[in-house]
Amino acid sequence: MRSSLLNKRTLTAGLAALALTAASGTEANAQLSLTGTSYTQDFNNIAGGLPIGWTVRTGATATILGTDVTATKYTGTVGTATEWSTFSGGFRNSASATPFAYYASGTSALQASETNRSLSVRQVGATSTSFPNSDSGAAFVLQLANTTGLNSFNLSFKLQSLDSTSARVTTWKVDYGFGSTPTTFTPATTTGTMTTGGNTFANHTVTVNFGTALDNQSGPVYIRIVALNNTTGTGNRTTTGIDDYTLTWTGAATATNIQVVSKTPTGTNVPLATNTLHIKYDNPPAIGTGNVELYKASAPGTPVATFNVTTAATINTDSSVTINGLALENNTSYFVKMPAGAFTKTGGTLPNEAITSNTAWTFSTVDTTTPPAPTPMTTLNETFANCNFPAMGVFVQYSVAGTKTWKCSSRNVHGSTDTFSVYINGGSAPGTSEANEDWLISNAPFNFSAMTAPELSLWQYRHYDGAATRTVKVSTNYVAGTNPSSAAWTTVSVPAMSNMPATDTWEQISGIDLTPYKGSNFYLAFTYECNTSGAYELTYDDIKVQEKTVGIFGTQRGQLALQVLGDATPDAIQLGISLQKSANLTAQIFDMTGRMVYSQALNASNGHGVYTLANTGLRAGTYVIRITNGTEFGAIKAMVK
Repeated sequence: MRSSLLNKRTLTAGLAALALTAASGTEANAQLSLTGTSYTQDFNNIAGGLPIGWTVRTGATATILGTDVTATKYTGTVGTATEWSTFSGGFRNSASATPFAYYASGTSALQASETNRSLSVRQVGATSTSFPNSDSGAAFVLQLANTTGLNSFNLSFKLQSLDSTSARVTTWKVDYGFGSTPTTFTPATTTGTMTTGGNTFANHTVTVNFGTALDNQSGPVYIRIVALNNTTGTGNRTTTGIDDYTLTWTGAATATNIQVVSKTPTGTNVPLATNTLHIKYDNPPAIGTGNVELYKASAPGTPVATFNVTTAATINTDSSVTINGLALENNTSYFVKMPAGAFTKTGGTLPNEAITSNTAWTFSTVDTTTPPAPTPMTTLNETFANCNFPAMGVFVQYSVAGTKTWKCSSRNVHGSTDTFSVYINGGSAPGTSEANEDWLISNAPFNFSAMTAPELSLWQYRHYDGAATRTVKVSTNYVAGTNPSSAAWTTVSVPAMSNMPATDTWEQISGIDLTPYKGSNFYLAFTYECNTSGAYELTYDDIKVQEKTVGIFGTQRGQLALQVLGDATPDAIQLGISLQKSANLTAQIFDMTGRMVYSQALNASNGHGVYTLANTGLRAGTYVIRITNGTEFGAIKAMVK
């Protein structure tokens, strides 16, 4: 349950879920092949994904590379880019500090429109479930294919402290490691300020002399800008950015491969209709020789399909290759292998990067088999205490459009009796949002045939101003894990969905009748849609389906729900009162002229209780009973016999 008498939030939720960037400019196996005598990255084009060779990671230590969270914890897109002061944790596309003389000059509008960008991170506390292992372990990582024939490496970059309202201090290091999965990282000697935070807005130039440490390495080389220790001090953690990254060396580098920029399909729930493999390279490719092989994860020794590139591959104008003839099976996990030389750089002999492991290119198909009939239910009570993205209790999120998604929350600001809920935010600044369509769908069909009158209720909470369209829908033919637009959905009539509570106030929507649907198995979904003109953050909690109570119900507002139990008599009227939390109430009875004819104080406990108005002395007739705690009220008519 949720109280509408909550204090306002003490923390800004900011941009909510950090987006899943499918087919972005970064792949786990992509690495940078050096050419010429220097490499420069200004991060100005990271709206569409990170550059070749770059990943963002959490959980990094002196002996652990860190977990690549680029696909789930990096959000990019200028126009909805994250502001410096936004509290939500994650890696970001932020405005660079370079064009701004001081923090206050970086208004929301100027940050969003600024073309000089930086790759940044907002660390959060060690107990965070939405962005864990970032207080100690956040890292910006560049992977080089090799440094064969190259020597005397030097690095310079700008380390930016972007939120001067944040007091905690982060200490950064530059280190390096070797091999495909390094187990040891060595700190490099740096010159310049290596801290951010401490209520500063700063743009420090840092230089690094690697000496001979990176010289002539035949295998992968990782260079990290990493926070290996917890932040210090109190208060909020700052937003830290890096920009204008320049690596120089002596010697002449020659690329050994053309590099993968993106590939599809990847991930889970790939549609069975998918009939092509698609690979995008960093240089225009030409068809070489060799076979691309498709394997089932359950039988890794023998390919289930072999595609000769000379007959199955098509070169596209965007430096990508399409391999035709794919035929997929239901609910099956696959991986792809490809030799070097299957493709080459157009006009040259540089081969493609080989894909030889069972984990470099993986995907699994959707399960379209008819699930077993669900067990008839007599109640539903989803509190989201077991929320673990993308699974959210008995619900799961599905994003149809935009990069925002439903997310789990364990913040105290989201409740009084527990700290669990789910939320979504399509906005990024006042009057600014990203066009989104997102669904919160039951992970399996419900069956309420064992109930007489199933009734749905939920608690809602709005933060920020803006607009969004919300619905409650049911479907009898939806296939779990697929795009909901492929199924037929019926919108349940819920007039309250067109209204939202006051900012930072919990309110309940109740009395949603599911009786028309209880004769069939059905999926239950909650939708959230917004455009680009600004959207509020929406939180749901305590989604329940209960048997409709037999009796006379009155109006509800806030935390009070009221009913008359049995017959009302001149001697006593019994009331059923549902409360979000204990309260001192006043019961008042009015005749039909509006004159108060009775008043009684009630010391009521949270939950549903039965209370008696005794010795009312009322005559036979119709009356209005009003229960109030001074803020919320419930009102109901009663017929005294």
